[in-house]
Amino acid sequence: MDGQVMPASPPEPQSALPVSVTVDGVAAPVLYAGAAPGELAGMMQVVIQIPASVAPGGYVPLVLQVGESSTVSGAMWISVADNSGARK
Repeated sequence: MDGQVMPASPPEPQSALPVSVTVDGVAAPVLYAGAAPGELAGMMQVVIQIPASVAPGGYVPLVLQVGESSTVSGAMWISVADNSGARK
């Protein structure tokens, strides 16, 4: 981080390294991985789609991998809501 704030409007720089995410062991589509608009340069924002096969729950494990580095399994958890009744 260099103390510079990223612009709040596109285009934001994309990650130079491949980014992948698993949610409860299931690969999640990465919709965006790159600069976080309005935040300090060097901070990364990752936007994923929760796979439909992931069961709702309060502590669902998530693993983020950027290049060859990844979070330790069990270090990150998210809450997944039941959207089965959501409008289409």
